[in-house]
Amino acid sequence: MKEKALKNRFARPGNTGSAWSFLRAFEQFCSGGFKHVILPSGIELVFVDVPTGKSAGQHFDIGAAPVEFSFYLSGYGHGDMTFCAGRTERINVSPGSAMISFNPGCRCQTCLKPVQHFRALNIYIAPAALALALQADIDQVPACLFRVLNHQDRTPFNLACDISPAARMILDQIYNCHYQGAFYNIYLESKSMELILRLLWETAEYREPKISDRFIPDHDKACISRARDILIKAVDTPPSLKTLARKAGINDTKLKRGFRQMFGTTVFGYLRRYRMEQAEKILSRGTMNVDETAYTLGFHDTAHFIRQFRQHYGTTPGTYLKQVHAPGEEQDCIRFKTCTGRSGPR
Repeated sequence: MKEKALKNRFARPGNTGSAWSFLRAFEQFCSGGFKHVILPSGIELVFVDVPTGKSAGQHFDIGAAPVEFSFYLSGYGHGDMTFCAGRTERINVSPGSAMISFNPGCRCQTCLKPVQHFRALNIYIAPAALALALQADIDQVPACLFRVLNHQDRTPFNLACDISPAARMILDQIYNCHYQGAFYNIYLESKSMELILRLLWETAEYREPKISDRFIPDHDKACISRARDILIKAVDTPPSLKTLARKAGINDTKLKRGFRQMFGTTVFGYLRRYRMEQAEKILSRGTMNVDETAYTLGFHDTAHFIRQFRQHYGTTPGTYLKQVHAPGEEQDCIRFKTCTGRSGPR
């Protein structure tokens, strides 16, 4: 009786619409490499782990759609989307990529490349539930998602980005979770929301520009873009704000105001973010150690570099370097251990 009560408690809700048709079709396509977890809040997770000996494909229809947060860990594939208005779009997926999607009224034809191991984690949440969770900060999400959550329109979108080191750490924690039962559901609930918020924060640059952004004179826009290019080329020896403004052909007051309007951050906030993105790429390649990476990016104090990397990605560069270059790891996928089914944490 107790087991039956638990199954009823976490039973599949009845108001999920035709999104279930997609999940049923996808489960058949995965042939056993499919784990579907429904959390008490209504958030759903699908773990995909499919070895493919030959090219494989499946089509499915999506009616009333959830917002989907996808994380592709290994393997390559694509989805050919056909929308109700007749518009088509091809979505390519590869290891280390992530995506925020909303595709109501869509038919999708998926295809996985042959002779590979395809792994992914998909998180599904109803638009209304996500809007309720974000509340007053709903305007901080990407513009395409904001319009959906704010009931302005229901235009389909697929917004792609890379899986950041911070997101990889959360994924690693999910895949290595050793809790069971209610503890497992509570843990997945918190980590799923953490992943969602992390991806929303990292795609914040796709927010709708403020009205004032659209009225920057073309000449100033060109100068501000030139200033950004100068900054990127001189990442190891960045100029002062006044020097940068002079080289770009604009005064420093206009540069400061216009740069924030165009890029959503300050001049040197943009430089910090760019440095961290480059640091992640350098460490992923494994061609430099932490000290060399810091020096290459203009940090004369490695401790300062470590602090900025931790603040940006939620982990130290040394820890990240060890994680992505663990012995025996394949270069095209993220390394995760399989849950052993213990009843408690490690």
